[in-house]
Amino acid sequence: MAEKIKTTSFEKSNESACMYEVKDLLIETLDILEARYDKDALTGIPSGIKRLDLITNGFQKQEMTILGSRPSIGKTAMALSMIQHIAVEKQIPCGFFSLEMSSKMISQRLLSQVSRVSGAKFCTGLFNMRNFKKLQNAASLIHKAPLYIVDQPNMELLDMLTIARRLVVERNVKIIFIDHIGLIEIENKSASVYETQSMVSKSLRVLARELDIPIVVLCQLARSVEGEQPNLSQLRDSGSIEQDADVVILLHRGRSKKHKLTQNAKLIVAKNRNGATGYMDIVYFPDYTKFEDNAIEDGDKKAFMAHKLMVSGSRTITAEKFIFSKLDEYLALHNDLVILSGGARGVDCIGEKWASLHNVAVERFLPDWKKYGRGAGIVRNKQMAQIADFAIIFWDGTSKGTKSVIDFCQSMQKDFAVYKIGNVVAEQ
Repeated sequence: MAEKIKTTSFEKSNESACMYEVKDLLIETLDILEARYDKDALTGIPSGIKRLDLITNGFQKQEMTILGSRPSIGKTAMALSMIQHIAVEKQIPCGFFSLEMSSKMISQRLLSQVSRVSGAKFCTGLFNMRNFKKLQNAASLIHKAPLYIVDQPNMELLDMLTIARRLVVERNVKIIFIDHIGLIEIENKSASVYETQSMVSKSLRVLARELDIPIVVLCQLARSVEGEQPNLSQLRDSGSIEQDADVVILLHRGRSKKHKLTQNAKLIVAKNRNGATGYMDIVYFPDYTKFEDNAIEDGDKKAFMAHKLMVSGSRTITAEKFIFSKLDEYLALHNDLVILSGGARGVDCIGEKWASLHNVAVERFLPDWKKYGRGAGIVRNKQMAQIADFAIIFWDGTSKGTKSVIDFCQSMQKDFAVYKIGNVVAEQ
């Protein structure tokens, strides 16, 4: 560590400047470069979005990162997705100032993200035993997480700075998230919004350097960006935010009126003071309010998780367009997709047709009529369900065979979705 040489205070300042000998700084710099030479090692705190970390090398100490988007696009969801990775998965102490949402809502969102139980069920209370098991497992993981949530709307800047210092000293917090900059107040109530934002922005930038940790600040974008890909000039109310920030990450996705299991989104690194800029495609799960990687760069190729998807349903169903749309959603998540098909009429044929159009592999499970007789189709579907990572079942509401497969998936605690024509019947 380079040795600080403190000077006497200047006449016009109560602070002391610090001098370093350049030879000591070179030793630290070479240590950092040596760590970066290992391509698998991040010098900062990982965000959980691997392609973002490839550009930023993680959240760096002493840097202020701005995460911006229009309202209801998913700033808080993106921040919580990162916090889940940092605090829950990596066990890195993390502070979260929530000025917009209550701590109870934050805990519910975290439970939904970790358990992958739809957030809508938290409102209705329509949980089944599988949901409860998922929630219990998720709660045990979150309970161990070194995450500290500060819940106070319209917090004064000075109070925030004081609490942030305490979190670092008393809880050894390594990164702080703030949601969001527009709700932080200053003592001078007569100051304009521009002046307030400028003062807050500069203070948080100084705080990051003082505490030697990364600080991630959420920010709303101007209305002019609605429906368009955002850029730096649209950071709302203060040009000084763009100037003060070390990294600016902009979140963009369309507003869909129809319910979809997944939505495509984009992260744009619009400013990176110490590195490259760029963008990456990510995936948004509306049911869990969670963002995840769409792909992980592996050299010049993209490596995706292999995924076995069971496609099954009642023979009477012929809604090709609807079935295609659901399969398209899964293809967006898993490039290396394998369709498990029973090779029968109806849904099986439609699934295989979709696979041929998208060059997706098909693994067929033909029924053994000689051994199982009329129940051969049900046995075949249960065999597929046992090895599938996920099952999509299209039900006409009357088929007893399809209903038995649904019951089997529930008993096996399989991840699956059941659809009627155009309507979700149940999702596990």
